[in-house]
Amino acid sequence: MPTDKWKSLGVTDKQVAQKRADEFRREWEQEADGLIVPKTIRESAKRCLNEHLLDYLGDMSQRGKGGRREKNIRQVRTRVSRVFGDLGWKLARDITADGFTLWRNKQSNLSPKTLNHYLDAISSFLNWCVRMGRIQINPLSTVTRVDVRGRLTRIRRSLNDDELNRLLNASPAYRSIVYFAAARTGLRHGELESLVWGDLSLDSDMDSFTVRASQTKNKKTVTLPMYSELAKALRELRPTDLDHSAKVFARGVPRARTLRKDLRSAGVDYVDTRGRFADFHSLRYTWCTFLQRNGVPQAIAMRLMRHSSIELTSKLYTDESLLPIKESVDRLPNLFSEKCTQILIQNPDLESLSESIPDADTEAKKKVQVTGADKVKRFLSQLVASNKLVEVAGVEPASLEPSRKASTCLFSFLISPI
Repeated sequence: MPTDKWKSLGVTDKQVAQKRADEFRREWEQEADGLIVPKTIRESAKRCLNEHLLDYLGDMSQRGKGGRREKNIRQVRTRVSRVFGDLGWKLARDITADGFTLWRNKQSNLSPKTLNHYLDAISSFLNWCVRMGRIQINPLSTVTRVDVRGRLTRIRRSLNDDELNRLLNASPAYRSIVYFAAARTGLRHGELESLVWGDLSLDSDMDSFTVRASQTKNKKTVTLPMYSELAKALRELRPTDLDHSAKVFARGVPRARTLRKDLRSAGVDYVDTRGRFADFHSLRYTWCTFLQRNGVPQAIAMRLMRHSSIELTSKLYTDESLLPIKESVDRLPNLFSEKCTQILIQNPDLESLSESIPDADTEAKKKVQVTGADKVKRFLSQLVASNKLVEVAGVEPASLEPSRKASTCLFSFLISPI
C-alpha cells in the first residue's frame, strides 16, 4: 500500500488477526486492480431497490428538488415503483435495458411524452446510485427517449380576445378575476394560489408583482410590471383592512373541472376543431400570444414569461394561428411603386413611351398608353432585347442616352418594331 491503512480487526488472537489482515489486504489489492468491484457496491447490491429508492427520495427532499408540495417526489415514487413492480425488479442486478424497453413497448395507454417521464425518473434514480457508489453504471444509459414530434396527445392553444371576454363574463366575479390575472401575468396555477397582497405593489409609480423563489419553477425570485387593466381590477378587489399576508384569491384558484364548466357556459370549446386544449395552463399561452400580437420584442416577452430560452417564448407558448400575419404583410410599404415613380421622374423620356400591340381577337392594332410600373418593365425589357440584338449584329453597344451618332441610329433601327 502507498500509505499505511489501519483497521481494527476486533479480535485478540494473533492468528485470527493475521488471517483477517491477509484477507483485507487481498481484497484491497483485488479492488485496486479491478478484479472485484468495491465493497460498498457489493454490499449495496444485496439491498432491496425500494430501500435505495427511499434514500433517493429523502435526498431529493433535502436538496429542495421535491417541487411545490413535494409533487416531484410523489411522481418519482409512483413511476419508479410501477416499473419495478411490473417487471419484478427486486435487486440492482435485475435492472436491464432490454427489460425496460419491452415494458415500454407494451404501454399503449401512455403517451410518448409520459413514457419519457418514466425513463427520466428511473434514469435520475440510477444516476444518483452511481454517484453515491451504490452501483457501477446506469443499466438504462443506452435506452433512448421516445420521439414526441408530431405525436403529442395534448396540444394547448391560447384564447383569443373574444373567447377570453366571454369566459370572464360567464364566470362568477371571484373566478373571473383569477382567469384575468392568469391571462395577463402568465402565472401558473400554484403561483396564483400562493400570491399574497404583500407580493403586489399597486400604489407606487409602477404597478408590479413579485413571485417568490419558494413558488417559482426555477427557484428564483422575480419582480415584474403588471398590466394596467389588471392592476386597476386588483385595486378594486383589495380589502380596506388589508392584511399583507392574506392571499389575493381568498376563495382559491379554479381547478380544471371548474374551468371546463365556465368555458361551456361561455360557449368556448375546451377542445377546438384541431384537437387543441384550452386548459388552465392555456391562459399562460394566452399571455405570451397577447404580447407577440401587440409587438412586444421577444427579449422582453421572454423576460415577462420567465423563460430560460427564446425558443419557449417564440415557438412553444405562442399560438401562431392568432398572430396578425396577413395584416402585417398588407402593412408593408409598396417599395416597387415608389421606385417606379422615382425612375419616371428621373427619366422624363419614359412618359412618351407608347406602342402598338396586337389584339388577340382582331387584327386591328390599338394604341395603348403605358404608365407607371408597366412603362418601366417594358422599357427595361426593351433594353435587354436591344442589347442582345446589338451583340448579335456585332456592333459596339451604344449609350442609352439620346444621341445623333451613327451608332445610336443603328441601335434604334435594330430595336424598332417591324
